[in-house]
Amino acid sequence: KLPCSPCNTYSAPSSTDEESTIQVSRWYQIQTALTCVPIESIADLKNVICSYQPKRYQANKVDFRGLESLVDKKMSPEQKGRFFGSFLPRIIDLALNLPVLIKKPIPLLTFSSTERKVDLTQHQIACLLANAFLCTFPFDSNPLTRE
Repeated sequence: KLPCSPCNTYSAPSSTDEESTIQVSRWYQIQTALTCVPIESIADLKNVICSYQPKRYQANKVDFRGLESLVDKKMSPEQKGRFFGSFLPRIIDLALNLPVLIKKPIPLLTFSSTERKVDLTQHQIACLLANAFLCTFPFDSNPLTRE
């Protein structure tokens, strides 16, 4: 399922009835989180990602040590400035272009007797990679459906 899929929703409390919930678009939540506040550090990026993927990241199932090590220990202050000031905003813009670049679900390719293929442009692939980097894809907590 794509992050911008209409089926990618979460339950939120209703504003009119305390006991009921409504289904809210996770894509809207992702867009808001990635554009509302400037991301100026790895801590900011981690907080933004955790805001739209709380079950996956707040349960400490995934950590950001590799990215933290790269940015905090390997990059110079100038490189960090370019990463957060130019490179990361471009990644975010590319990721948020997903509904424009990929208009229908990508078929799941499985082992079968039917030959199938998927054609994607470099721009579409870059968009998918940007979404992967920003952890926007829905997380399936059922290990049986992830195989």
